[in-house]
Amino acid sequence: MEIHRIIFLYDLNRRGEASEAEQQELRLLMEDEHAEPILKNYWDKKWDELSDTGEDDTERLEEIFERIIAQKKFQRTRKRFPYPYAIAATLAILFGVGLVYYRLTHHSAATTEVASLIDAAPGRDLAVLMLADGRKIRLSASNNGKIAEESGVNITKTANGQIFYQPRTDQGENSDGRSRAVAYNTISTPSGGKYCINLPDGSKVWLNAATTLKFPSDFAGLKARRVELSGEAYFEVAHNKSIPFIVKTAAQEVLVLGTHFNINSYGNELETKTTLLEGKVMVRPTSNQAVGRSAVSVVLKPGEMATLRDSVKVDRVDPDIATAWKDGNFLFDETDLRSILRQLERWYSVKVDYNSIPEGRSFNGLISREVKLSKVLEMLELTGRIKFETHNGKINVKSIKN
Repeated sequence: MEIHRIIFLYDLNRRGEASEAEQQELRLLMEDEHAEPILKNYWDKKWDELSDTGEDDTERLEEIFERIIAQKKFQRTRKRFPYPYAIAATLAILFGVGLVYYRLTHHSAATTEVASLIDAAPGRDLAVLMLADGRKIRLSASNNGKIAEESGVNITKTANGQIFYQPRTDQGENSDGRSRAVAYNTISTPSGGKYCINLPDGSKVWLNAATTLKFPSDFAGLKARRVELSGEAYFEVAHNKSIPFIVKTAAQEVLVLGTHFNINSYGNELETKTTLLEGKVMVRPTSNQAVGRSAVSVVLKPGEMATLRDSVKVDRVDPDIATAWKDGNFLFDETDLRSILRQLERWYSVKVDYNSIPEGRSFNGLISREVKLSKVLEMLELTGRIKFETHNGKINVKSIKN
């Protein structure tokens, strides 16, 4: 690998002066296994240069960092994280290689023993589609093209792995004029899986790990487009004012006409969270615990999140936090440690012992979901607040500080 070339392109890119061709060249170079140690050495020199000047390191580092995030897409990263985490977040976004090496201080490099403990691979496109007649199709093992037909609806898989439903136009009624029975399909991702499906009405749904979505194989003739969700999914709903789209979870219903939103409704999470990116949705609690004032429906505007626990609370949020998983990242913004570890359980299909974890421990950071588990644990350990170990195939918290 040409060391000077990758450093040149890196500096050019962070100044916002790289052409599209140069940006593409940098991305290709970054796929080389030798790229990360080159950047490690580069940043080592930067830290050493600052240390040798005898000037205030924080101010000088801030100058370097502000140049790195001069591009508009990095501005939100700086606001969200303290300086050391923002450096890692910015580089992770810029290069797509997860947690790029950096020092927490210029005195010594951080070290970790996590890599030798456990190194589970990240999740991938894995899902099972169950048809109304009970047939099960392993989507990751299916060939591209038509994979099934049900009630006249063709189900196809594209070259990039997405699933499409293509209803026939003559399927609204039976030959005797009676409306036909609704056939339901179910798509499920396991722990360590994700998938994207295009519903019969043109709506698009991304499923996170350990998620199940039940939906009609054809929406023709229905007064409402009703689907049921367990887990987490991001929806881009096709606009149809005359046929509302309704997402039902164990605790709530979300009514939409055409919009983009994220729902997190895992059974082992204490809260159900609905985050709106575009359009307008109405959230209506339906669980037994949602009674009295808490059962009142709320209407969300873009940039708002409804959190349902014992009652419904609406807050202004950064939607990027809720949808980071869809874009291939873990994004922790004052995120409770237990919640972080539950995310790791689902994505890496591992077990975590929570017994020794006190409440109220939160962390910040951003890292690619494409890296191995050891890299994520490494990131948490680099804060100096937590250490991990494994026992009987489980991840245990060895020690934790405030």
